[in-house]
Amino acid sequence: MIDVPTGSFASLPRILVIDDQWGSIYGGKRANQDRFTWCDERRILDETEDVRGHRKSDYVARAVFFRGQRPVTAKVGDIVVNDIQGTLDVVRGGWNCVAENRWACVFVDLEFLTGSVTKESSEIIPGMPVGCERDRTPEAYFGLDLIRAIRNEFPRLPIVILSSNEEHKDRIDEQYSRLGVREFIAKSAETPSIALKEFAGCLERNGLIPDPSGVIAGRSVSLLEVLKQARLVAWSRANVLIRGESGTGKEPLAQLILKISSNQVAGPQISQSCADFSDSLVESELFGHVKGAFTSAISDRKGLIEAANGGDLFLDELGTLSPTVQSKLLRVIESQAFTRVGDYKPIKVEVRFVAATNEPLEDLVREGDFRHDLLPRLNVVSLILPPLRDRLEDMPYLVKAIIKRLGDFETKIADMVP
Repeated sequence: MIDVPTGSFASLPRILVIDDQWGSIYGGKRANQDRFTWCDERRILDETEDVRGHRKSDYVARAVFFRGQRPVTAKVGDIVVNDIQGTLDVVRGGWNCVAENRWACVFVDLEFLTGSVTKESSEIIPGMPVGCERDRTPEAYFGLDLIRAIRNEFPRLPIVILSSNEEHKDRIDEQYSRLGVREFIAKSAETPSIALKEFAGCLERNGLIPDPSGVIAGRSVSLLEVLKQARLVAWSRANVLIRGESGTGKEPLAQLILKISSNQVAGPQISQSCADFSDSLVESELFGHVKGAFTSAISDRKGLIEAANGGDLFLDELGTLSPTVQSKLLRVIESQAFTRVGDYKPIKVEVRFVAATNEPLEDLVREGDFRHDLLPRLNVVSLILPPLRDRLEDMPYLVKAIIKRLGDFETKIADMVP
């Protein structure tokens, strides 16, 4: 689950929920109880204008609800129609805005009922129309039209399907997966704890969410996309190669991966800069040695790889490793075994490697300075951090983070323009 700091609602991920029932505005004291329950069980702060509920300190997200139809407030006798353009205006307003209020994710309902609001239909849900056959046909759901329209204008905005009709999932799965939407979450859950776990996991997998610790400072879309990828790969055991210019945050990103990974593996998370290895002892540092392997080897010693068994090993400045060490590292990855310096007995290990470099490894491969067969073994998942010049909107957050690290001064920085 995402660890969101308490006390500042602006730090919470902000989502948009497009739902014909929950997005209705009824006015007066007639609150949408289903929406309230959904938010309460998932610790979501409802920011929609018609809600002025009490606020707690343990929220994991804040949400705005929109109907996706006209009129937003419907009463008996009104004709309700779907409204793609109005919905896109709402999406646009929460995307082209200050970073704190930018949508982290959009949740889209599938079935939108249209037509006349009758006394009978309004008794079921206030403002709900009777609907027609097309409204209830999975292949013709208005939600699919909304997804296409949102994906067309906002290709980088994550979308999740939110629906109570789980029985129709298989019939529409191919349609929305082609649109890049691969998450389907049910409106209801067996218990509040399951509801919270499902929602928080869904948001973590799909949402554009900043680093809650603030170590990786910034809220630009390009940075948040990398953070989302990092969270996803952290739960796997795939090797990761982090690339980026000096100062882009490769080491903090690796530490984020290791921190998340520590929640699922029993082994340790170890970090080491390859640039700190001395030429004469680099093999001993990585692979260990046995007593007598060299003059100063007065006892057996574990190397970093053996010490990280069952966990993760982060190797920074990967490009500084010599070809000889690269060859031995390749054998470890391929066989999950190694031998200590001065020994012949193989030792089995299970280690996930996270590496980082600011060097163009493909150029080093062409020049013969980096093994061509090691690169794809480490580059199973590639995370590329964009340079600061391409995400200037992150500058205020970086400045605040630097000031905090320099002394935790209570300094306010407002109205900064990169």
